[in-house]
Amino acid sequence: MVSDKVFTADGTSKIYSIDFNIISDNHCNVYIDNVLQSRTIYDIINNAIVFEDAPTANASLIIQVGTTPDDLLTNPTDAGIVASNITDVNTVADNITDLQFVANNMAEVLLADDNAAAAAASAAAAALSEAATALDAAATAADLILTNADVVATNADVAQTALDVIATAADVVTTNTNVATTNADVLLTNADAVATAADRVQTGLDVITTAADRAQTALDVISTNADVVSTNADVVTTNANVLLTNADAIATAADRVQTGLDVIAAAASASAAAASAVSAQASLDAIEGSYLGVQASDPTLDLNGDAITIGDWYYNSTSNITRIYDGTVWQNGAVSTSDFVSKLGDTMTGVLIAPTFEGNFDGAFTDLSKNVSGGTLLKGTPVYQSGTSGNAMEVQMADASNAATMPAVGVLAQDLDDDEEGDIIHFGNIQGVDTSSFNEGDVIYVAVGGGFTNVQPTGEGNLLQNLGRVKKVHDSNGGGFVMGAGRANATPNLNDGNIFIGNASNQAVSVDLSTVALSPTGDGSGLTGIDALPSQTGHAGKYLGTDGTDASWNTLDTDANSTTKGLYEHANTIAANYTIATGNNALTAGPITINTGVSVSIPTGSTWVIA
Repeated sequence: MVSDKVFTADGTSKIYSIDFNIISDNHCNVYIDNVLQSRTIYDIINNAIVFEDAPTANASLIIQVGTTPDDLLTNPTDAGIVASNITDVNTVADNITDLQFVANNMAEVLLADDNAAAAAASAAAAALSEAATALDAAATAADLILTNADVVATNADVAQTALDVIATAADVVTTNTNVATTNADVLLTNADAVATAADRVQTGLDVITTAADRAQTALDVISTNADVVSTNADVVTTNANVLLTNADAIATAADRVQTGLDVIAAAASASAAAASAVSAQASLDAIEGSYLGVQASDPTLDLNGDAITIGDWYYNSTSNITRIYDGTVWQNGAVSTSDFVSKLGDTMTGVLIAPTFEGNFDGAFTDLSKNVSGGTLLKGTPVYQSGTSGNAMEVQMADASNAATMPAVGVLAQDLDDDEEGDIIHFGNIQGVDTSSFNEGDVIYVAVGGGFTNVQPTGEGNLLQNLGRVKKVHDSNGGGFVMGAGRANATPNLNDGNIFIGNASNQAVSVDLSTVALSPTGDGSGLTGIDALPSQTGHAGKYLGTDGTDASWNTLDTDANSTTKGLYEHANTIAANYTIATGNNALTAGPITINTGVSVSIPTGSTWVIA
């Protein structure tokens, strides 16, 4: 007897318990989505299936357990069902013929697809016919058992031995029923490959299921009538030898059933092979309808002779590129990466055009130029634009002493012969020039007479243009950073004694300060809002004073404090050191106090009188 337990996997559980005994590994089959699983992926522990990895969520999990004759022997009263109801094997034999009907239907369907498949189905039908014959023989043997069953009442002692044989036969029937169920699952699996025969295959599987249900019903009847066998135990003992003989017949019939099932399995395998061949051919047709192989030019038909459709592709042996049809035209599907710029860093030899640039910049901003100077211009030469030639700026050498050639718009990125085109650097790094006469960090200017220098040009006739700074000193591989191209200094050079003054055109011009008239008379005396100085003639050593209205020169009064000039007053205490000047005398009205620590020094030849 076979019992099923059905689960739906949740994707995480590895343990699935069942409520009936699992006798041994050989009496348990596990199916996931109707596919029999290998014993290596799970263990059987205490009537539970324990998986190594949890089955996929929502997968259908079926645990199938068979009951052996040993189970029947454990409860001898149940074993009597085998003897009294073995006639139900006839029901299995009757219904197994339905398998022949399934095979015949499969043969009809497969004949329309492939002769080899039809032959396989016919073989399956023949095998089923042979199986039905074998089961008829088993039914005959079972009838003989029933004929002798009435005599078993006096043979109780021998009944146990007979029960062993009956149990073995029942086990064979159960095993073959399981095999039939397994083969039915195989037929279900292969039914997907035979799409046009799906309805008839399903009908055959329903018949197989009905036969299995009838077999299960027979086994249930056997269990129900176990008490009858116990009651007739004496008759079993009397006819033990007969039962043994008939048991051999049952075993022989069972072998024939197994042979028939083997034939069915072989037929199912042949059907699967035929279905696989049909599927493979369909896949090949699909590939040939999409991949068009290697061709020298764009095709218009696929390999099946049909018009090309969107998604068709082939390898172009002329351009060595895979091309894909977009429904209108052929497009390149894959190109060589040899011309790609690596995101990890790369060197470009052409022009990169982009709407914006973000990130750190290490290089130079350049523009196309053309040398029209009439001679060769060397790399690093500051140049000005004198015109335009196509997409190139016409350039010549800039000269700080010639305003017509200033300012420089950039420096040459390479040597240029006359009428040759090349790049000029407006902003950024320049490398590969002679900077041996400079120092790192020097400011570079456009030089007087052309070229570049680290000495700022002088004189109002020379313009100033700061081009950049020296980064590396070397006689051939020196470098710097250009950052002042395109404009001269806002404040030009100014000669000594000159000032900038606005002219009638509202422009700053340089003039000699001495030529600038501050008043109509040149001395400023007539300037409105500005007081004129009094004449300085004859007033040496005097200071300028004012009475609040007019300025005048005054003599410094160096006399001591006075009271209307009739007498002189002075302090009666000398609080600080004092030295009479050499060649002078001093007079003090006494008495006079000299503070402690304070001294008066009288030089030789001088006199200090205290009166």
